[in-house]
Amino acid sequence: MQKAKAKPLKVWGMVLPGRKFVQVRAVVAATSQKEAAAAFGVSLYEFRNYACETGNREEIAAAMSKRGCVFSKPLDGHGVPYMEGRQ
Repeated sequence: MQKAKAKPLKVWGMVLPGRKFVQVRAVVAATSQKEAAAAFGVSLYEFRNYACETGNREEIAAAMSKRGCVFSKPLDGHGVPYMEGRQ
């Protein structure tokens, strides 16, 4: 019997509403769109319309540090590191 291959992790990102009407860029490392949508707290429909796989090195490093955990920072937060959780 062959072992099933593990699905590779992908880093997904999307803009979410944050506290005090500030939009945040959120990223998560997940093996599927369904898993990522659940982590973001959005429907799969919203995820497929507003999220994308990212190639940004800073986002990948943050998300890969803890699988399934959402990391975010304000959209205008240039130089601000990604923090665990929704801001």
